[in-house]
Amino acid sequence: MLVVIYETKFSSPFSILVAAVTFSPYSHLAIHNRDVLYDTTISRGKFSVAEKVTEGRRVTVFDIEGDCQDWIDAHLNTRYDYVGLIGWPIRIAMAGLMFCFNVGERSLSSIGVFIPLGWRKDGGSIINKLLDQGYEGKVMMGKQFNERYLKKDTL
Repeated sequence: MLVVIYETKFSSPFSILVAAVTFSPYSHLAIHNRDVLYDTTISRGKFSVAEKVTEGRRVTVFDIEGDCQDWIDAHLNTRYDYVGLIGWPIRIAMAGLMFCFNVGERSLSSIGVFIPLGWRKDGGSIINKLLDQGYEGKVMMGKQFNERYLKKDTL
């Protein structure tokens, strides 16, 4: 399994908003399992197969031993937590729904990797917790990630 944490995309008002609200230079997270990239976005409105990473976008990638496919299968199409996104700073969220940083925390937990984030879930905290546990993050551009990890027929 890979955890893919995206740096803020300064051409995207939404990406900037997420970075500002979370006080983090990272604004998105996806997971990669069995050659498929998954995430949840406000525009798609659910947890599902993700689009490839924008070629010029920088990501930090953690290769975590384990397969979270059972978790993915159980949570596919889970609705995006719009209320949680807006209410995140004041601790309001909708039970059973999720946004991208929940995906990272919960999928890791499903394979026995616990990153205690409490309420504050953001890309920088996830990176720090994984580094603290001895995992190595590799920084790469989206083009490099897509070529290395996505099936050729999806490029």
